[in-house]
Order: sequence, then structure tokens, then C-alpha cells
Amino acid sequence: MLFGVDVSNHQRHFDFHRARAEGYDFAILKCSEGSTFRDGMFHTHLRNARAAGIMVAAYHYQRSAPASAQADLIVSMVPREVSVAVDVEEGSGGVNITRALITELQHRGYRVPLLYLPRWYWDRLGRPSLAGLPPLWASWYPDNTVRHGETGLALIPEHVWNGYGGLDVVLLQFTSSGAVADHPQGRIDLNAYRGSHEQCAVLLGGTDDMFTDDDRRRLVELYEWWQHGIEGIRHAGDHYLHLVRTSERAAALQAAVAGLTPTDPAAVAQALRPELSEVIREVLGEDNTATADRIVDKLAERLGRVPQ
Repeated sequence: MLFGVDVSNHQRHFDFHRARAEGYDFAILKCSEGSTFRDGMFHTHLRNARAAGIMVAAYHYQRSAPASAQADLIVSMVPREVSVAVDVEEGSGGVNITRALITELQHRGYRVPLLYLPRWYWDRLGRPSLAGLPPLWASWYPDNTVRHGETGLALIPEHVWNGYGGLDVVLLQFTSSGAVADHPQGRIDLNAYRGSHEQCAVLLGGTDDMFTDDDRRRLVELYEWWQHGIEGIRHAGDHYLHLVRTSERAAALQAAVAGLTPTDPAAVAQALRPELSEVIREVLGEDNTATADRIVDKLAERLGRVPQ
């Protein structure tokens, strides 16, 4: 079982690093609502959750506005590599809007991995067929008592995980009163996922995550090394190098990494020194081996001073 949070502008100072340390693996972040409301904390939450090594997706609160206008708003807010769940509840209209909105988003290059449609709202809509829509992100709360994740989940009866409308429940929001990261309001939406870290990464990120934990730690080290390395290369020896290939590799590694772990930058620099030399020599050319070696030396020294 994995645990996650969903947050919005109502949690302005949420500590994702502390949440990760407390065992929360994923976060679903409000990006927008209807055709006009932009969540002012979305980009901050996205940046902070990623920095903490938490898997992320966005969610959009559907309203009765035209699907194309709502999709326009989402496109203006959410990077295309971030999946978008559609939240359908009070004031959202019916599933015809949902179908149109999801189609719009898919045509614009977005993944829509989840449909948040509580059973009570599905009942209010007349229990329509949900065939062809994404799997359900359902909700059911035993009460409003503030509790930690595992304690609250223990109160959830098994039948709550049963699907409806022809869809399976794959994610369950089991409280709006979670105690996470000592958040000042003390009330956070908590979610449970029945599956592995890798399966959750596939659900939210849409990639076939074939990495073991050891592979993932290595990718983390590589990514952190590239991040420091690019900056070091730009300054070392007064050489400004446009490493397009390296930048693309860094982005690919970042997308592959599902969790961050602390690393020793100096040790990583030394361990990857041959790779670093190869990249720099490729950029400068084989005739500039001495210059490449000086850059490597300066970069290793620079990384050794990076604070832990």
C-alpha cells in the first residue's frame, strides 16, 4: 500500500520533504478549475514535490463550461509531461462534459490517468455508464477526526474499493483530515494506492518503469551529477558549453527517477569522472584534451564544496 496527498492553494506552505520522510510517495496537485480559475500554488507545489522526490500528477476541477475552454486553461497551466486527473463532483455538470474534456486533453498530448468521481455524485447523476473513461479515484471518509494515514485507512471497509459505472477503483481518498508534515491546518486529503511504487509510477507518470530500487538510486545520482555538472562546466575555465545532448539526457533521467535520495556530490563526481571527461572531450574535440582535463579537475573541486 502506498500513501499520497492531494493539495491545492488551501495548503500554501505544505512541506513535501517532510511528507516524503513520513512515507508519502505521491501527490496530486490542483492546477485549475472550470475555464477561468488558476491555482496560484500549482507551480510552487509541483516544483517542491519534485524536489522532494515525490511522484506527481495534476488535477482539474471540472465545471459546466465548454470542454475546449477548460482544456485551454489546463494547457496554460500544466507541462505536458505531467498527467492530469479530472475531478467531477459538486457543480461539475455531467459525464458528457467529462468525456469531451478528456478527449480534448488527449488530443493535446496529455495523459488522463484518473477520474475523481465520488460515488455520491455518480448516484446524483443517475448512475450513468462510465465505460471508456479512466479508472476511478474514489472517496469515502469514516469521519472527520484528524489522524495519520495508516490509522485512518484501517477504518475503511473493504467494499469501498468496489468499482461502479463499469470502472475499477484504483485510488482511494480516505480522509480530508489527514495529519501530515505537521501542516498548520492539520487537515490534508490522504489517498491510498494498492500496488507497488513502480505500478504507481506507471499510473501517474505513464512510463513503463522497469527500474529496480538500485537502478533508481543510480539514476538519482546521475541526474544530480548532470545538474551540478552542467553548471560547473559552464563556469569552469570560462568555457560556456551548449550541451544539448546532455540537457536532453538530464531531462530523461529526471522523468525516470521516481524518488530522490541524498548523495555525496564529490563522491559522485569522482565515480563518474570518466563519463564527465568523455562528455567534455566530445564537446571540445579530441585536440583539447588538456583543457578538458582542467575542466574536470575544477568541476570535481567545485562539487566537493557543494553543501550536503
